[in-house]
Amino acid sequence: MAKPVTHISVFLASPGDVEKERGIAFELIHEWNDLHTNEKSAALQIKTWKTSRYPELGKRPQAAVNSQVLDDCDIVVGIFWTRFGSPTGVADSGTEEEIRRSMENNRPVLLYFSDVPASPSQIDPAQYAKLLRFRDEFRNTGLIWNYASHDEFRDYFRRHLERHVQELLSRLRSERIAPTPNSPPYIMNIGNNEGIAAHTINTVIYKTSGKKGTRPSAIGTIGSDMLRKNYVSYLVRQYNQFLKIGRESFGDRHNVCYSSLSTRIIQEFKAPANDLPLHHFDGVVNFIKGYIDGSIVGRNNRSKGWKSYESFDDF
Repeated sequence: MAKPVTHISVFLASPGDVEKERGIAFELIHEWNDLHTNEKSAALQIKTWKTSRYPELGKRPQAAVNSQVLDDCDIVVGIFWTRFGSPTGVADSGTEEEIRRSMENNRPVLLYFSDVPASPSQIDPAQYAKLLRFRDEFRNTGLIWNYASHDEFRDYFRRHLERHVQELLSRLRSERIAPTPNSPPYIMNIGNNEGIAAHTINTVIYKTSGKKGTRPSAIGTIGSDMLRKNYVSYLVRQYNQFLKIGRESFGDRHNVCYSSLSTRIIQEFKAPANDLPLHHFDGVVNFIKGYIDGSIVGRNNRSKGWKSYESFDDF
């Protein structure tokens, strides 16, 4: 009997002057499949704006790439040398828009900049200036890697790909579900899980170092605004409920770690959600939605055209 295979899509985002690097990336992705597909029951799929999109009228070309290809990808790889690309109406290039959009959606982004020598005649000063500004923006974030040769790029990409795929597979194993039920999971009756929901709120929203229970929130924080606090709590419940549904679908009755999202919020924003100033509300909401949308249940919902959560306005 054939084993189910987890498909992980890798999107290559780059201007047109890094054909050599794209070829290396294709080669290493195929190499990963040859070495690991049987062992890990997983396969990597390569996607680019050229090979994976279809004609769609009424949209910006880049918007079509985003909705058709980019938004469903698991890992995004950005590669630059001397060119930056053409403006899209939203960003200075399609590659830039793809990278920023993926970061906003909490997708892993591997960002590479080539220091391979280039002939002066092939450098467009305007293009190169945009590229340098973009690189400088991320230089001190730990998100970028510079490489001085194609062999060095090969070594970097092989190691980074292995690490990110392993992290993604580990997360998916905790969220994997059986085939999607006929009714959208977001409207399932969770009345029997009120104890879980209450525990989730106390753990994720009110978590403090070494203290139990709730506490008053400072004025001007998310916790001081009842509607926003409740909406964050609602999103947290959705995420944890998806994890619970997934495990139970496979007969796994082990307790879900409801505090894991709390830890991720604190790592990202340096404080529990309830303690953050109100201007962080949209960032926290988008951060949690990214985890909901990135879960297997969230992806299945999107493929069926179902909502995984209500908007803040509808809530």
